[in-house]
Amino acid sequence: MIHADTAKMFLIKNAKIYDGSGDAPFCGDILISGDRILEVAEQIEPRENCPVIDLQGASIAPGFIDAHSHGDKVLGAGEFADLCKVNQGVTTHVTGQCGNSSAPFAA
Repeated sequence: MIHADTAKMFLIKNAKIYDGSGDAPFCGDILISGDRILEVAEQIEPRENCPVIDLQGASIAPGFIDAHSHGDKVLGAGEFADLCKVNQGVTTHVTGQCGNSSAPFAA
């Protein structure tokens, strides 16, 4: 069993959950502590000193993979160059499929 620090814990309620399995989404709750998902269920009771975020049916999903991103072209373009992808839920970029390379890179 994971012993969670309730000071770092929060509960997401009423989300339309796409769990990444390919199954149909379901309405449910997600209990998170720090950077770990502790529980996903149709209903989770709030814990003491645990903030609740009510998504009211908004969708939530695991990070998306951009399988052909050309993300290597933005290397050195500034610290916020990939932020737009993160804001869209993209957490993984696959690069180099076209045979091009940004190396050697002159900054």
